[in-house]
Amino acid sequence: MKKLNNIIQQLENRSIKPMENKQKIEKFINDSLNSGEVITFFNWECPPRFLDNGQINYLIDLNQIFRGQKIDKFTEIPRVIAQRDKEIRILKFLNKLGIKYRFVKIIADTNAIYLAPESITRYGRNKITRSFRRFREKIKISLKKYPVRTEVYFFTDLINKYTRLYNRSFNKAYSLLEGGQGLVSNQILRQQLKRTREHVGIQDSTYANEFSIRTIATYAAEGMVFNKLSQTKQFSNCIWLNIEEVDNRTITITNSLRTKEGIQPLPMIFLT
Repeated sequence: MKKLNNIIQQLENRSIKPMENKQKIEKFINDSLNSGEVITFFNWECPPRFLDNGQINYLIDLNQIFRGQKIDKFTEIPRVIAQRDKEIRILKFLNKLGIKYRFVKIIADTNAIYLAPESITRYGRNKITRSFRRFREKIKISLKKYPVRTEVYFFTDLINKYTRLYNRSFNKAYSLLEGGQGLVSNQILRQQLKRTREHVGIQDSTYANEFSIRTIATYAAEGMVFNKLSQTKQFSNCIWLNIEEVDNRTITITNSLRTKEGIQPLPMIFLT
Protein backbone atom coordinates (compact mmCIF):
# COMPACT_ATOMS: atom_id res chain seq x y z
CA MET A 1 0.00 0.00 0.00
CA LYS A 2 2.87 2.37 0.78
CA LYS A 3 4.43 1.85 -2.66
CA LEU A 4 1.05 2.29 -4.35
CA ASN A 5 0.45 5.55 -2.50
CA ASN A 6 3.93 6.75 -3.39
CA ILE A 7 3.37 6.07 -7.10
CA ILE A 8 -0.01 7.81 -7.05
CA GLN A 9 1.58 10.80 -5.34
CA GLN A 10 4.31 10.95 -7.98
CA LEU A 11 1.71 10.81 -10.75
CA GLU A 12 -0.32 13.56 -9.14
CA ASN A 13 2.78 15.72 -8.72
CA ARG A 14 3.51 15.43 -12.45
CA SER A 15 -0.09 15.96 -13.59
CA ILE A 16 -1.53 19.21 -14.90
CA LYS A 17 -5.01 18.22 -13.73
CA PRO A 18 -6.59 15.45 -11.61
CA MET A 19 -6.67 11.92 -13.00
CA GLU A 20 -9.83 10.68 -14.62
CA ASN A 21 -11.18 7.63 -12.75
CA LYS A 22 -8.44 7.62 -10.12
CA GLN A 23 -9.95 4.59 -8.38
CA LYS A 24 -9.54 2.43 -11.49
CA ILE A 25 -5.99 3.70 -12.05
CA GLU A 26 -5.10 2.79 -8.46
CA LYS A 27 -6.47 -0.72 -9.06
CA PHE A 28 -4.44 -1.14 -12.26
CA ILE A 29 -1.24 -0.04 -10.51
CA ASN A 30 -1.91 -2.24 -7.49
CA ASP A 31 -2.52 -5.26 -9.74
CA SER A 32 0.71 -4.50 -11.59
CA LEU A 33 2.71 -4.30 -8.36
CA ASN A 34 1.21 -7.40 -6.76
CA SER A 35 0.30 -9.67 -9.67
CA GLY A 36 2.45 -8.48 -12.55
CA GLU A 37 -0.56 -7.30 -14.55
CA VAL A 38 0.44 -5.17 -17.54
CA ILE A 39 -0.88 -1.61 -17.76
CA THR A 40 -1.43 -0.25 -21.26
CA PHE A 41 -0.67 3.44 -21.60
CA PHE A 42 -1.80 4.70 -24.98
CA ASN A 43 -1.82 7.86 -27.01
CA TRP A 44 -3.01 8.78 -30.48
CA GLU A 45 -1.44 9.73 -33.77
CA CYS A 46 -3.85 11.28 -36.26
CA PRO A 47 -3.03 10.87 -39.95
CA PRO A 48 -2.17 14.38 -41.15
CA ARG A 49 -4.56 16.17 -43.46
CA PHE A 50 -5.03 19.48 -45.18
CA LEU A 51 -7.93 21.37 -46.71
CA ASP A 52 -8.43 20.89 -50.44
CA ASN A 53 -11.16 23.21 -51.75
CA GLY A 54 -12.69 23.25 -48.29
CA GLN A 55 -12.68 19.46 -47.82
CA ILE A 56 -10.39 17.08 -45.94
CA ASN A 57 -7.57 15.53 -47.96
CA TYR A 58 -5.35 12.81 -46.44
CA LEU A 59 -3.12 12.39 -49.53
CA ILE A 60 -0.32 14.44 -48.11
CA ASP A 61 3.45 14.84 -48.52
CA LEU A 62 4.56 12.78 -45.52
CA ASN A 63 8.24 13.61 -45.98
CA GLN A 64 7.39 17.27 -45.52
CA ILE A 65 5.21 16.49 -42.50
CA PHE A 66 7.95 14.46 -40.79
CA ARG A 67 10.30 17.38 -41.29
CA GLY A 68 7.85 19.33 -39.15
CA GLN A 69 6.53 21.41 -42.05
CA LYS A 70 2.79 21.96 -42.39
CA ILE A 71 0.90 21.94 -45.69
CA ASP A 72 -1.47 24.61 -44.39
CA LYS A 73 -1.96 26.18 -40.98
CA PHE A 74 -4.44 23.46 -40.01
CA THR A 75 -2.16 20.49 -40.74
CA GLU A 76 -1.32 18.43 -37.64
CA ILE A 77 2.33 17.53 -37.14
CA PRO A 78 2.67 14.00 -35.66
CA ARG A 79 3.24 13.88 -31.92
CA VAL A 80 6.37 11.79 -32.43
CA ILE A 81 7.76 14.96 -34.01
CA ALA A 82 5.97 17.83 -32.27
CA GLN A 83 5.81 16.23 -28.80
CA ARG A 84 8.76 13.82 -28.98
CA ASP A 85 10.82 15.33 -26.15
CA LYS A 86 7.78 15.52 -23.91
CA GLU A 87 6.73 11.92 -24.57
CA ILE A 88 10.27 10.65 -24.02
CA ARG A 89 10.49 12.56 -20.74
CA ILE A 90 7.17 11.11 -19.55
CA LEU A 91 8.14 7.55 -20.52
CA LYS A 92 11.44 7.86 -18.65
CA PHE A 93 9.42 8.95 -15.63
CA LEU A 94 7.09 5.93 -15.97
CA ASN A 95 10.12 3.63 -16.26
CA LYS A 96 11.19 4.67 -12.77
CA LEU A 97 7.87 3.82 -11.10
CA GLY A 98 8.48 0.07 -10.97
CA ILE A 99 5.25 -0.90 -12.70
CA LYS A 100 4.83 -3.30 -15.59
CA TYR A 101 3.49 -1.44 -18.60
CA ARG A 102 3.42 -1.18 -22.36
CA PHE A 103 3.12 1.98 -24.43
CA VAL A 104 0.89 1.93 -27.50
CA LYS A 105 0.50 4.44 -30.30
CA ILE A 106 -2.88 4.25 -32.02
CA ILE A 107 -3.15 5.45 -35.61
CA ALA A 108 -6.62 7.00 -35.96
CA ASP A 109 -7.32 5.57 -39.40
CA THR A 110 -11.01 5.65 -38.50
CA ASN A 111 -10.89 9.41 -39.15
CA ALA A 112 -11.28 8.93 -42.89
CA ILE A 113 -14.18 6.50 -42.42
CA TYR A 114 -16.20 8.24 -39.73
CA LEU A 115 -15.08 11.88 -39.63
CA ALA A 116 -14.60 12.57 -43.32
CA PRO A 117 -16.19 9.74 -45.34
CA GLU A 118 -16.39 12.10 -48.32
CA SER A 119 -12.59 11.89 -48.52
CA ILE A 120 -12.87 8.19 -49.39
CA THR A 121 -15.45 8.93 -52.06
CA ARG A 122 -13.36 11.74 -53.49
CA TYR A 123 -9.85 10.25 -53.38
CA GLY A 124 -10.44 6.50 -53.12
CA ARG A 125 -10.06 4.08 -50.22
CA ASN A 126 -6.97 2.38 -51.65
CA LYS A 127 -5.00 5.60 -52.03
CA ILE A 128 -5.88 6.73 -48.52
CA THR A 129 -5.06 3.30 -47.07
CA ARG A 130 -1.64 3.33 -48.74
CA SER A 131 -0.96 6.81 -47.38
CA PHE A 132 -1.96 5.71 -43.88
CA ARG A 133 0.34 2.68 -44.10
CA ARG A 134 3.27 4.90 -45.06
CA PHE A 135 2.36 7.14 -42.13
CA ARG A 136 2.39 4.16 -39.77
CA GLU A 137 5.84 3.06 -40.96
CA LYS A 138 7.25 6.54 -40.44
CA ILE A 139 5.75 6.58 -36.94
CA LYS A 140 7.43 3.24 -36.17
CA ILE A 141 10.80 4.55 -37.35
CA SER A 142 10.47 7.68 -35.21
CA LEU A 143 9.63 5.58 -32.14
CA LYS A 144 12.96 3.75 -32.23
CA LYS A 145 14.43 6.60 -30.19
CA TYR A 146 11.86 6.18 -27.41
CA PRO A 147 13.03 4.70 -24.06
CA VAL A 148 10.50 1.87 -24.15
CA ARG A 149 9.37 -0.49 -26.87
CA THR A 150 6.25 1.02 -28.37
CA GLU A 151 3.57 -0.91 -30.22
CA VAL A 152 1.74 0.75 -33.11
CA TYR A 153 -1.75 -0.23 -34.24
CA PHE A 154 -4.29 1.03 -36.70
CA PHE A 155 -7.40 1.64 -34.66
CA THR A 156 -9.42 -0.41 -37.14
CA ASP A 157 -7.15 -3.41 -36.45
CA LEU A 158 -7.25 -2.90 -32.71
CA ILE A 159 -11.05 -2.88 -32.60
CA ASN A 160 -11.51 -5.59 -35.23
CA LYS A 161 -13.46 -7.88 -32.86
CA TYR A 162 -15.53 -4.94 -31.64
CA THR A 163 -16.42 -3.28 -34.94
CA ARG A 164 -20.12 -3.92 -34.37
CA LEU A 165 -19.94 -2.30 -30.94
CA TYR A 166 -18.07 0.68 -32.38
CA ASN A 167 -20.56 1.12 -35.23
CA ARG A 168 -23.53 0.72 -32.92
CA SER A 169 -22.07 3.23 -30.46
CA PHE A 170 -21.19 5.71 -33.20
CA ASN A 171 -24.66 5.49 -34.74
CA LYS A 172 -26.34 5.88 -31.36
CA ALA A 173 -24.27 8.93 -30.46
CA TYR A 174 -24.79 10.43 -33.92
CA SER A 175 -28.56 9.96 -33.72
CA LEU A 176 -28.76 11.48 -30.24
CA LEU A 177 -26.66 14.47 -31.30
CA GLU A 178 -28.46 15.03 -34.59
CA GLY A 179 -31.80 14.83 -32.81
CA GLY A 180 -30.73 17.20 -30.05
CA GLN A 181 -31.43 14.57 -27.40
CA GLY A 182 -28.86 15.70 -24.85
CA LEU A 183 -25.88 13.37 -25.17
CA VAL A 184 -23.76 16.43 -24.36
CA SER A 185 -24.65 19.97 -23.37
CA ASN A 186 -25.18 22.81 -25.82
CA GLN A 187 -22.03 24.38 -24.42
CA ILE A 188 -19.99 21.32 -25.43
CA LEU A 189 -21.58 21.39 -28.88
CA ARG A 190 -20.60 25.03 -29.31
CA GLN A 191 -17.07 24.31 -28.13
CA GLN A 192 -16.74 21.43 -30.59
CA LEU A 193 -17.98 23.58 -33.46
CA LYS A 194 -15.45 26.26 -32.53
CA ARG A 195 -12.74 23.59 -32.39
CA THR A 196 -13.73 22.34 -35.85
CA ARG A 197 -13.40 25.78 -37.36
CA GLU A 198 -10.18 26.75 -35.60
CA HIS A 199 -8.35 23.40 -35.55
CA VAL A 200 -9.56 21.69 -38.71
CA GLY A 201 -10.27 24.85 -40.69
CA ILE A 202 -13.77 23.99 -41.93
CA GLN A 203 -15.76 27.21 -42.29
CA ASP A 204 -18.86 26.12 -44.21
CA SER A 205 -21.55 26.06 -41.52
CA THR A 206 -23.33 22.88 -42.69
CA TYR A 207 -20.09 20.93 -43.16
CA ALA A 208 -18.63 22.23 -39.89
CA ASN A 209 -21.73 21.21 -37.96
CA GLU A 210 -21.75 17.73 -39.53
CA PHE A 211 -18.03 17.28 -38.86
CA SER A 212 -18.51 18.37 -35.23
CA ILE A 213 -21.30 15.86 -34.66
CA ARG A 214 -19.22 13.11 -36.23
CA THR A 215 -16.24 14.05 -34.06
CA ILE A 216 -18.23 13.78 -30.85
CA ALA A 217 -19.76 10.49 -32.01
CA THR A 218 -16.32 8.99 -32.74
CA TYR A 219 -14.95 9.98 -29.33
CA ALA A 220 -18.05 8.52 -27.67
CA ALA A 221 -17.69 5.26 -29.63
CA GLU A 222 -13.99 5.08 -28.75
CA GLY A 223 -14.86 5.44 -25.09
CA MET A 224 -17.20 2.47 -25.31
CA VAL A 225 -14.76 0.24 -27.18
CA PHE A 226 -11.89 0.97 -24.78
CA ASN A 227 -14.07 -0.46 -22.02
CA LYS A 228 -13.91 -3.81 -23.84
CA LEU A 229 -10.30 -3.54 -24.99
CA SER A 230 -9.13 -2.93 -21.43
CA GLN A 231 -10.27 -6.45 -20.58
CA THR A 232 -8.12 -8.07 -23.28
CA LYS A 233 -4.55 -9.33 -22.97
CA GLN A 234 -3.43 -7.22 -25.94
CA PHE A 235 -4.67 -3.94 -24.42
CA SER A 236 -5.03 -4.82 -20.75
CA ASN A 237 -5.84 -2.21 -18.10
CA CYS A 238 -5.71 0.69 -20.53
CA ILE A 239 -5.08 4.28 -19.49
CA TRP A 240 -5.08 7.20 -21.91
CA LEU A 241 -1.74 8.97 -21.51
CA ASN A 242 -3.35 12.25 -22.48
CA ILE A 243 -0.77 15.00 -22.95
CA GLU A 244 -2.58 17.28 -25.40
CA GLU A 245 -6.37 16.91 -25.33
CA VAL A 246 -6.73 17.81 -21.67
CA ASP A 247 -9.72 20.15 -21.94
CA ASN A 248 -13.08 19.35 -20.37
CA ARG A 249 -14.72 19.10 -23.81
CA THR A 250 -12.54 16.15 -24.87
CA ILE A 251 -12.98 14.33 -21.57
CA THR A 252 -16.75 14.86 -21.65
CA ILE A 253 -17.32 13.64 -25.20
CA THR A 254 -15.07 10.59 -24.66
CA ASN A 255 -17.12 9.56 -21.65
CA SER A 256 -20.52 10.68 -22.95
CA LEU A 257 -21.90 7.26 -23.91
CA ARG A 258 -20.14 5.55 -21.00
CA THR A 259 -21.90 7.94 -18.64
CA LYS A 260 -25.25 7.42 -20.36
CA GLU A 261 -24.89 3.65 -20.00
CA GLY A 262 -23.64 3.71 -16.40
CA ILE A 263 -20.01 2.81 -17.17
CA GLN A 264 -17.17 4.40 -15.21
CA PRO A 265 -15.11 7.06 -17.04
CA LEU A 266 -12.17 6.02 -19.20
CA PRO A 267 -9.02 6.21 -17.04
CA MET A 268 -6.78 9.11 -18.09
CA ILE A 269 -3.67 10.75 -16.73
CA PHE A 270 -2.45 14.17 -17.80
CA LEU A 271 1.30 14.15 -17.29
CA THR A 272 3.67 16.93 -18.14
